[in-house]
Amino acid sequence: MRVAGLTVLLLGLGGANVGFATPTIVVEDAPVTVFEHAQQCEPLDLPDAPLRAFRRADGMVVGFATHYLNRSLVGPSLSQLSHDCRLVYQGRHLEDPSKFDDRTWITATWTADGVRVAGLGHNEFHAHDFPGRCKFQTDDECWYTAVVPLISSDGGRSFVRQDYPEPIAAPPMKNEAEQGHQRGYFNPSNIVFHDGYYYSLIARTGFGVKSGRCLFRTTDVMAPNSWTVWDGDSYIPIFGSPYDHDWTPRRPCEGATGLHGSLGSIAKIIGTHMFAAFSLAASSENVENGFVDVSFSTDLLHWTDPRHIFSATPAWSKVCTKGERYSYPAVLSDTDQGRNFDSIGESSWLFITKMSCLHPLDRELVRFPVTIHLDASDMVTGH
Repeated sequence: MRVAGLTVLLLGLGGANVGFATPTIVVEDAPVTVFEHAQQCEPLDLPDAPLRAFRRADGMVVGFATHYLNRSLVGPSLSQLSHDCRLVYQGRHLEDPSKFDDRTWITATWTADGVRVAGLGHNEFHAHDFPGRCKFQTDDECWYTAVVPLISSDGGRSFVRQDYPEPIAAPPMKNEAEQGHQRGYFNPSNIVFHDGYYYSLIARTGFGVKSGRCLFRTTDVMAPNSWTVWDGDSYIPIFGSPYDHDWTPRRPCEGATGLHGSLGSIAKIIGTHMFAAFSLAASSENVENGFVDVSFSTDLLHWTDPRHIFSATPAWSKVCTKGERYSYPAVLSDTDQGRNFDSIGESSWLFITKMSCLHPLDRELVRFPVTIHLDASDMVTGH
């Protein structure tokens, strides 16, 4: 069996979270196109986030790997998803940054019944689009981001901003015209359920702390104000909005250790106590080379050193002689019989966005077969 761009990789002990055996991950070089450029409903209808999915009440699978003009993929299984042109959600492009409602991507979902669906929205305030909000002219210099709560009451056919005025995660300062660099919380991972809590790893950057991912959790995914975040000692209430009159700074959240690159998805491994995290990272030896990596954890806070499972030129590479770049890896499995695809089994799929070097908005969502091999030492009784 040929692995996509690599030889078969055996993963063992090592990294930040030593003390447990880890599986063998094999990605087969047999891609299938899920969504291609020719299927666009409009120019900005393209895959621009890692795939998230859930099972609707009628048994259909609903997926999102979308731009800020949010549309879904629907089908009877992960391997039979079809693109739907109906607009599911878009932000209101408000000029007021305190509303955190400019451009919003659906980047995580969770449902208990397949009808009511909670969502985490990656919201970008593009300050340079509005007079006087940013003295610079590029996204990187004017990018102010937060994670906001979304809700659907019709099985994901439409979403609205949840009736809660605060963001779930916002930078600890207001938008400033002199910002000059990226600033905020962004790109939440998918949500996983474990021991009574719902978890998501949310990225942060640009406000005096090391960039990385903080672990957020809640006991009620439908209640946005119930989210808490790990600060290094305990889980503390979420930060609120710096625009609130009674807002006070809190201790920064503590980033998870061992994760590198751009995180795409996390999942429990069926039959074990382990979680796997899948990220895209550049090679330290060649600016054009990169990999989809996997790391493992038993607590979602401490992760093993990454191991390569797929060769891929990252989307941010300035060199591209191979003709294509990749972004937004996510591994999901049809063997997960729950509603929310937060577990992966022996047979899984790597979903990833492939984009043209010459035309970055010419993109495809493709999937590769993934096999996860568990040794007897990996297995746990009763799982």
